[in-house]
Amino acid sequence: MAETVRLLNLQTNLSAATSVDNGTLIRVFNSAGANSVVTLRSGSTVLATTTLASGEVIYIKKYAAETLQSVGTEVLVNSVSH
Repeated sequence: MAETVRLLNLQTNLSAATSVDNGTLIRVFNSAGANSVVTLRSGSTVLATTTLASGEVIYIKKYAAETLQSVGTEVLVNSVSH
């Protein structure tokens, strides 16, 4: 069964570092045909990275000022709440 979430902003991609409208719970979808690496930063400091498989969806909790970034336009994000 699909999980129900409330969308809080327009979907965007991670081609540039973004706070995703200062969101704290972020839905991340890899629409690419290959794996993609997502990077979590606080300012210029890398806090964490994770690899998403093609078609994978994950949820990332972060502080409002922290940013997410990936290479290319295929990793799509929304700020959400439950």
